[in-house]
Amino acid sequence: YVLVARAPGNRIDRGLPGLTLAGPCERGEPVGLAQQFTCETRPAALEITPPGTGTAPPVLLRARFADASRLSATAPPGATRLELPAVETAGGVLGGYVAIGAAHILEGFDHLLFLTCLVLLCGTWQRTAITVTGFTLGHALTITLATLGMIRVNSGAVEAVIALSIAFLAAELLRTRRDGLVFRYPAAIAALFGLLHGLGFAGALAAIGTAQTRPLLSLLGFNLGVEAGQVLFVSAVLGLGLVLRRVSSAGAVGTAWPPVRTLVLSAIGLVAGYWFAERMMALIL
Repeated sequence: YVLVARAPGNRIDRGLPGLTLAGPCERGEPVGLAQQFTCETRPAALEITPPGTGTAPPVLLRARFADASRLSATAPPGATRLELPAVETAGGVLGGYVAIGAAHILEGFDHLLFLTCLVLLCGTWQRTAITVTGFTLGHALTITLATLGMIRVNSGAVEAVIALSIAFLAAELLRTRRDGLVFRYPAAIAALFGLLHGLGFAGALAAIGTAQTRPLLSLLGFNLGVEAGQVLFVSAVLGLGLVLRRVSSAGAVGTAWPPVRTLVLSAIGLVAGYWFAERMMALIL
């Protein structure tokens, strides 16, 4: 067996994770980037060692065998072992990319801050559900188009504008007037911003790669995972808001809730502004 590890450009400076075939295998001498293993039987798993002190990134294994068969398998971020199935199945590919999609949004603090702003904008469960659905439709469209190669953009510029979108929404929510387009048409605004955020999601999926035999199923699984993580986070924020309102109405907090909301939005705006400046500097330098 010959094992070659690769990483996208935005991870090269963090180092490659260590990869070893588990099973009755002996490691041979490396040839360039290729690591050779001699195994008595087919390896059972791929063991993953994180680079440095960080956690291991998501891993996509693409295997080609002497009989011309192919196999793809995925491990979510932080995994230290990837079990290798005897055959590739649709359910295995779908489930692997659902896990990667969910992990990506739950670890993507910029997307989570944007969703927090949407919840604060809408307030009620019903209005939030409609608005977040608009956001979902927007990002699902651009994830699909970008992954299929129908649109191409500079990923660094996209990340910078995503940060700017968070700062803009936080600033709008801090205004005392509620007659702007953001407040009158939140679902439409969320859908427009969703187009932008979808390009960021697509960049993450492109960095991981899709299963070589089932690319469309990989795309579907990643979309479903992003949606599942999004629903989980929005539900948690709405639940926290409900608890705070009940405590406030009981007199334990009194009039403290509006200042807390202002503080949260100000912090979000400052963080987003810092991200925008940092990402723009990375583009320029």
